[in-house]
Amino acid sequence: MRNRNRLSLTIASSVREAWAAVRGRAIGEDDVEQLFKDFVPLQTACIREFSDVIDGEAETVARLRAAGVRIGSSTGYTRTMLEPILPDTTRQGYAADAVVTPDDVGAGHGGRQVSDRGGWPPLTSFKK
Repeated sequence: MRNRNRLSLTIASSVREAWAAVRGRAIGEDDVEQLFKDFVPLQTACIREFSDVIDGEAETVARLRAAGVRIGSSTGYTRTMLEPILPDTTRQGYAADAVVTPDDVGAGHGGRQVSDRGGWPPLTSFKK
């Protein structure tokens, strides 16, 4: 699910009530779209501060690659959000062979569209 869609679904009832109290109407899809448009630049501006790879990730990826496993990544980040952190994670020893964003496939976290890259279902991506 694309982050913008997730935003629409996860707005708590208390937020919906407060929105209605302040704005005099229920929050609508146009409001959610505007919130997302406002949010993306804010997230993009600070995203590099939170781009540290998880301890052990680089070593694990290196072992998997040595065993012939290709590494893929799917995310709810838009391509605009993701691009600034890719060089940071590469410097830390993690770089996926393929990265899929909702912008790339029209759905969040890569969805079934990852199949276009030969990785669906996920179990077919593992070597025995």
